[in-house]
Amino acid sequence: MRLFSSVLLAALAVASPAAAECAMAGVSLSARDGEVLPPDPTIWMFAEAGPYVSLDFEASRPVIEDVLETYGNLRVRRLQFRAAGGELSLRLAESPDRPVRFRVDPAWRRPPAPARGPWTVVEDAWTCSFTDALVSELDGDAPAFEVVGPGVRAVLPPRIGDLFGGRPSARPARLVAGHASCFGWTVGDARRPEGALDVHALYPDGSRVPVSAAAAPEPVGPFLAPPDPGPTRHLSLRTEDPRWRLAAWALPGLLALLLLAGVVVARRRAVWP
Repeated sequence: MRLFSSVLLAALAVASPAAAECAMAGVSLSARDGEVLPPDPTIWMFAEAGPYVSLDFEASRPVIEDVLETYGNLRVRRLQFRAAGGELSLRLAESPDRPVRFRVDPAWRRPPAPARGPWTVVEDAWTCSFTDALVSELDGDAPAFEVVGPGVRAVLPPRIGDLFGGRPSARPARLVAGHASCFGWTVGDARRPEGALDVHALYPDGSRVPVSAAAAPEPVGPFLAPPDPGPTRHLSLRTEDPRWRLAAWALPGLLALLLLAGVVVARRRAVWP
């Protein structure tokens, strides 16, 4: 019995990380609880496609526009509400006991769009699933991002991991276009996009702002070349004219030959009758 208990505990210890890594995704909103929004705001709902997650909701304000799109395994519901000011509350079917409240303020101003890094290919595979996607890190955030390229269009959440937590994170955005681990595909056609992808940040006032690639950092100050000190001469033979190097090698040999010649002449004179 003790052996069976040990084996069972070991099996649970191995299975728990895999279960957490492959947990089912829920619903994520593009706006945080308590966030200030512009009049007649637009809010995006992100969820995994399938019959197990509902995008139904109840709202305290009337809906002006309701658009549902699917990109691979990603469902995106774009909602625009009629609200000139005051409070806007949503009660999601997935969490009816936790209403989300926003404050609509005509003084709302759109923040500047973030800059993004280059698209990089991320490939990985394990027992649970695999990753085969283009990934771009951003230096800021936005409620949603539209990615457009050759034969590709998708509206992506700023962080695919937010779908596993239910509420948007405060971390900078990280766009994943392709197969995102256990979540699945975030674009259509079940393949990783190829070619250049343009990115636009989507905001609750309906604006669509291009996201530019981050530029290389500029130098702190202008580069000034040091003044030319003019030609200099060194006493070391290593930096002089190559002819001096040849002379340095040949001079000892010549001296040795002269010394040898002197010895030979002296001996001949000594034995000469």
